[in-house]
Amino acid sequence: MRLIMRPTAEPASEPVTLGQLRDHVRADDDVDDAALIGFGVSARQLIEQWLGRPIQVQTVRGIGEAWPCSGGLELSMPINTIEAVTYTDASGVVMPWATGRVARTSQGGITQIRPATGSSWPVLGDDPLVTVDATAGFAVVPEAIVTAICKLAGYLHADRDGIGDRNSGVGDRNTGVGRLPPDIRELIAPWRWRLLA
Repeated sequence: MRLIMRPTAEPASEPVTLGQLRDHVRADDDVDDAALIGFGVSARQLIEQWLGRPIQVQTVRGIGEAWPCSGGLELSMPINTIEAVTYTDASGVVMPWATGRVARTSQGGITQIRPATGSSWPVLGDDPLVTVDATAGFAVVPEAIVTAICKLAGYLHADRDGIGDRNSGVGDRNTGVGRLPPDIRELIAPWRWRLLA
């Protein structure tokens, strides 16, 4: 059984600074600063969507309605730490699952949680709710991802009216909803996580 993990809020900081974005688009003044910041955030969000995981370390949450019938509860992205697991018990009360009773395993980048040795899954109520809070993201953002964010923000900056430029890859048939220019996909492909349902 897989639990889809999603960020609970925007990260505290962006992986690319305004100075890096200015350098990339060769901006000599601060006229475009607000737009550049927006393009940087948009680029990060689009890349995170394609990667299937957060870039900056942040809190993620998954919500489900059952424990798995067998094996562990598989989380949909690489996880740094499990912060809390709660469930609705037989009396309808939201209860924390004591961390000493939760075991975490990571093999091949897949994170699962399961009952620790000698424990079992807690009994759920008639209207069950299982919530897992965790942290995910890179402790140190790979330079290739930083470069990809700068490049994509640069594409967005150059094509702010959405007309498209065949030489940039923006607006052509290789891009669109859920797609990135080929050079950016190649830069970030090693970190793509596609364990989503």
